[in-house]
Amino acid sequence: MLLSLPEELIIAILQRAEPSCLVRCRQVCRSLNELVSTTSTLKYKCTLWQYGYADFPTAEPLSIAQKQARLEGLAQGWRDPQWSDMMRVPLFREGTTYELQGGIFVSGRPSSEDHRSTRGLLFWELPWRDYEAEDQAITMQAEPPHEPTWVIPDLGVDVHDFQIDPAQDLLVLVAKGKSNTGEGTNVITVHIRNMSDGVAHPETEVPLKQLELHHTPEGHRLVVIGFIIQIVDDIIGVLTCFRSFNVEAPPPFDVVLSRSRVDVFNWKTGVSYACIEDDGVDSIIFLDEETIMLVRRVGDIIPKTISLDVFKYSLAASVKPPTSRTSEYPLSPLGARLIARFFLPHMPDEPGVITHVIARCEPTPSYRETPTKRPRQMQSPAPTTRPAQSARIVSLSFVTLQPHFPPLERPFIFLFFAETIRKLATKYGNGTCTQMNWETWGPQNTRILERAAPSQWICYTYGSKFAYLNTTTGQAVVTIFDFNPAAVRTGEDVVVETYPGGTTYKRWETEYNYGVYTNSSRDVAALGSWTSDTSSALPYVKFESTTTFRGATSVMIDHERVIVATREFFGDAFIVFNV
Repeated sequence: MLLSLPEELIIAILQRAEPSCLVRCRQVCRSLNELVSTTSTLKYKCTLWQYGYADFPTAEPLSIAQKQARLEGLAQGWRDPQWSDMMRVPLFREGTTYELQGGIFVSGRPSSEDHRSTRGLLFWELPWRDYEAEDQAITMQAEPPHEPTWVIPDLGVDVHDFQIDPAQDLLVLVAKGKSNTGEGTNVITVHIRNMSDGVAHPETEVPLKQLELHHTPEGHRLVVIGFIIQIVDDIIGVLTCFRSFNVEAPPPFDVVLSRSRVDVFNWKTGVSYACIEDDGVDSIIFLDEETIMLVRRVGDIIPKTISLDVFKYSLAASVKPPTSRTSEYPLSPLGARLIARFFLPHMPDEPGVITHVIARCEPTPSYRETPTKRPRQMQSPAPTTRPAQSARIVSLSFVTLQPHFPPLERPFIFLFFAETIRKLATKYGNGTCTQMNWETWGPQNTRILERAAPSQWICYTYGSKFAYLNTTTGQAVVTIFDFNPAAVRTGEDVVVETYPGGTTYKRWETEYNYGVYTNSSRDVAALGSWTSDTSSALPYVKFESTTTFRGATSVMIDHERVIVATREFFGDAFIVFNV
């Protein structure tokens, strides 16, 4: 029936189909396969789906054929990581704040008065892939560190954390300050500026947003522990972790309150959408523009498990956040509704604790359909793709600590798709809050790695990929795990091999590289960390670089780069490679 229509009409119909449907259409008959394969727009949609990407608007006029070539080159680079470019970025030893987004690495310049805060920012535009040039091997030489691409020497405020979005020329600064009335110091100020020169962003109506924290009784003081900032197009989420101390009580009895607060607002209009206060929140992750996940450690007295709390709010509504002068600080969420709660394995009742959780999921979702203005200093071409919403991996890294002598520490990294949590929460969270224990949702949807993750350079997750340094051979080798469902399905028709210990792996030989495909369930022994043995079965494909690194301490990745932190040359520095 479909094939009896004119070819132009068939193409128009198929262009409205989902990419997965197009792939199935190619398997129906030779005619449809040839039509999809030879129509540039349909072929591009299939390739995006295959590699786990989505099209991204750019001001640069590119044909579909050019986008197709860039996408295939990017995918080949990740499967065959032969480094094509390199630069060195010096690092401050004080451990000040930094960000890595959109091909820009930003390092804070420590304040002369307080090394925990930042007064200026240094921006490096990282090398980008030249899709027109032939790949050339590079030599690992001790070159001097590169100078910053541009610098904002003085921001006019002591910044405690910041976030950037190069696609919007957006710089978000978080600092402590005073309220509009001049009363109290329990106020967090959020400054909306541009990356180009650090002035107020031209698209914001509220360049300074104030968040007033918990009311502090007389004889108490409030101390902010840290921040996490996330940007989703026009939406900003700020997590503030703070403690209230009784100045007259001796430690450790001086801690009166330890809480966290999440504020979600529109940076262009200043409208607040949600305000959530809770205990033990270590991180926040946007699942979409109206859904946010809080990563919490929970327990009666000390943390014994981790919960993923999914809140829903509406962009059509607004709330008025509480102020520090409110006599009774509201504990229930404002503007947000808890729709689901997912638990990780539980520790036994014996003495033991779960340490601080580092959660990563990059990049944040984007629903932008038109190109925006980037910083004027950037010379690299704007990316034409970004990881698809369904292909974003969440990594949770933490340590279970058991107070033996010596103490037993077991590091873990839990990996799962953000889309898995979003879909389950949406499906079962229409009424009252749905609580799902680990056995219900976890083993079949996660992959557990028993290894330590870096505590400082933590941008090791991007899209469907997770990176770490393998040092088992004495030399550091970059290892990439790719959980992209389409790439994993490609690995089904492979050779089965059995390794020592009885674990069965599958080798996947592509036209680019020789990867290792794993879909078997892996058991994780309890050993005091959990109440019982558990397992994980999320399939992946693993690739390793052929380049080894001396003095490497950690690795980070973004859209098209591998960044290795090393102490081999000129002190601490990054070695940046294009895949």
